[in-house]
Amino acid sequence: MPSARKASDIARPMPEAAPVTTATLPSSSPSMRYPHIRKANQRLADGRPALSGTPMPEHHGYRRPMAGPLDGIRIVDLSVALTGPLAAGMLVDQGADCIKVEQAPTGDVIRWLGSTVSGISSMFQVANRGKRSVVLDLRQADGMAILRDLIVDADVLVQNFRPGVAERLGVAYADIRSIRPDIVYADLTGFGPKGPYSHRRVYDTVIQAQSGLAASQTGINDDQPKFLKQLVCDKVTAYTACQAITAALFARERGAGGQHLELSMLDACIAFLFVDGADHEIILDGDHSGPQSVAANNTPLAFGDGFAAVA
Repeated sequence: MPSARKASDIARPMPEAAPVTTATLPSSSPSMRYPHIRKANQRLADGRPALSGTPMPEHHGYRRPMAGPLDGIRIVDLSVALTGPLAAGMLVDQGADCIKVEQAPTGDVIRWLGSTVSGISSMFQVANRGKRSVVLDLRQADGMAILRDLIVDADVLVQNFRPGVAERLGVAYADIRSIRPDIVYADLTGFGPKGPYSHRRVYDTVIQAQSGLAASQTGINDDQPKFLKQLVCDKVTAYTACQAITAALFARERGAGGQHLELSMLDACIAFLFVDGADHEIILDGDHSGPQSVAANNTPLAFGDGFAAVA
């Protein structure tokens, strides 16, 4: 990243006719070895949106909506994959301005996962809708200097590093709070900051298994756990994080100051399942003769022309 680059070059307000998603990438760096970044650079050089297929506001009769409830809120998104980016994306839907910071040289891993257009996946574009983007090397002094400039004006920081990584990079809560004391710092992990599994990499299927979601898919004559064919735990955690961040912002407006939010995927998914999944564990003296969940026997019924749901 050239040292002459300033945060003001990145964090300026989005002009009315700007693409929904833009990217600002270094012209010479190790990242140029990667085709998705090289293609984005070429598109920028040609004066086009960095992400192909990104709609311009004037296309298709598009009209910008009225300012959302989070208008004026600035988010710095350091997260990768799905949980953190999706949480920040929902805040953008509510009017927040989000700057996605991707780590050089590779950027976010979900750029190339699943269906892609010009080397950029649909999942990446959906999770990072409406954001602006910059690639920084946080292991270098100039990259950290730009990040600090961005944080000065930030209201929220979202990260989902494994425990210990943020400290090594110098972006832990204590580091960020020293720059912006009233920051809402969302710290998303798989198993929490402490414990025997805290250091492990976590994927959606791992949490489906650990939370009991896979086991809850068994039926009367089938005791084999099953994974949902969706990244449901990632998305449940994202929605939980979004709600927690907006609550923390509301508390800050009431004078509570900034907060350090610690949210694990396991906690979010157990809480999600608890309402009906722990039915027998709630009322100690109740009738436990029925199924573990009111939805335990839900199964599509086969008919001659397909399947149907009967409620």
